[in-house]
Amino acid sequence: LLLPALWWPKVENCEQRNSVAFETYLSLSYLACLHGKRHLSSTTTVVTNLRLGSTHASMRFRIRYFTLLLVNIVGLFILIYLVNRKCIRLFKVDIPQVLLPRPQSGNDLNNSLKRKFSWDTVSIEVQEQLRLLSAIDWHRVKPTADCNHRFGYPPTSDEINLMETGPGAAWQRFLSSINSCEVYKSEEILQDVLQLMSKEPVLETAIMKGGTQVKLLITFKNGRQAVFKPMRFDRNHEADPNHFYFSDFERHNAEIAAFHLDKILGYNRAIPTVGRVFNMTSELKEFADQQLYSTFFISPVGNVCFVGVCKYYCMTGMAICGNPDMIEGSLQMFIDTPYTPFDRIISPYRR
Repeated sequence: LLLPALWWPKVENCEQRNSVAFETYLSLSYLACLHGKRHLSSTTTVVTNLRLGSTHASMRFRIRYFTLLLVNIVGLFILIYLVNRKCIRLFKVDIPQVLLPRPQSGNDLNNSLKRKFSWDTVSIEVQEQLRLLSAIDWHRVKPTADCNHRFGYPPTSDEINLMETGPGAAWQRFLSSINSCEVYKSEEILQDVLQLMSKEPVLETAIMKGGTQVKLLITFKNGRQAVFKPMRFDRNHEADPNHFYFSDFERHNAEIAAFHLDKILGYNRAIPTVGRVFNMTSELKEFADQQLYSTFFISPVGNVCFVGVCKYYCMTGMAICGNPDMIEGSLQMFIDTPYTPFDRIISPYRR
């Protein structure tokens, strides 16, 4: 049985070694059959050792191959990194930063002007104005509105006609009179707008996004819009002193009172607000969009109610109900942004 091991050939690769091992296994199997079954176990042990040796050699070859491949990849990345750094150093161009000097005093300004033209040719008045301008720290100057010389924003859309006539003429005249210091100035135009808001027919109602309270965006037939805040508390209702100011419902009449107080003090900066009673069935529900319409229901006592969509106070237990379908609230003008430019300023009373 040991004779085949004497002529075991020297192989060059793992495939040849596996082939030789298989042929040796066949030879040993044949000899085992000749000498009896008692020799089969020892024969199998020899062949198994041969096959295991071949497998171990194959695994060693694979480990050496992948190790060499990994070393080559790491070396390639290091070479690319070094070449890139070398190229950056070779082709780097330093761009000089030019700093323009800002005149700090009248003497510096005089010297800079003398290099351009003769200072003697400039009049004394111009020289004095230039000296005053040079003393201003322009980096700290912020534009402020001059309320003694009010600037009215011109219309920013070609669709606006200042000579507009018809139902929306008063609204348009009001928007055109807004300036940098006042929302309104003419008492006549203001009264026309308040009268228009109190009786203009409704075209569409929708839920106004944002805020913690229920608000509706009312679109009138003249194309203008207003924000409707329904009544939550009766005028004689006293708030619990233990509650925070944001824990209760907002008062609709507080919006109206704030507008009139601002007007009495002469600021004229509050958005025009008027009280109005709506029919919840024929004015709000009939012209409501799908989102608002789906929140209407009839209370157990037969009143028309709706819930709305908001952050905190929009649930069935806090529904807004009519009496039986009439609801009072405040109606505040909605100023169209395309017509009047403005800045968004966060309220200091915001939570």
